[in-house]
Amino acid sequence: MLNAKELQQLRTGALLDSKIAGNRYERDRGPWRFRDCLILYYDGRVRLERSCYGEAAGLVFTVWAERVEEDGNLVWQELPATAENVPQKITAIKDGTLYLDEKPVAWKCTEELAADKQYGYRKRKHGLFR
Repeated sequence: MLNAKELQQLRTGALLDSKIAGNRYERDRGPWRFRDCLILYYDGRVRLERSCYGEAAGLVFTVWAERVEEDGNLVWQELPATAENVPQKITAIKDGTLYLDEKPVAWKCTEELAADKQYGYRKRKHGLFR
């Protein structure tokens, strides 16, 4: 789980000495039409995956943010036309839980990723690739 100091390090890409590739956060279930997962990687990049629920469950889109700015703004690359209500800012972090866009909805850490090979993040040891 990420704490406030680590978030600051993430913003500057200073988590390079971390043993993990990143942290996966999921928005608490609620009356949402989608399941959103936010993955924060050690190098400062952020990936948002949106999947739909129900019989037609599946990936709707994936979008990348190049970085998290000093004020918590997420600098997204080109957003697809189907991307609505994409988080724009990390506004708080409490006990490893993220809060985005000044909303009370909690994004809880569900997994520490040792690697994410599909996106080029290999397993690491003491900040170095194995």
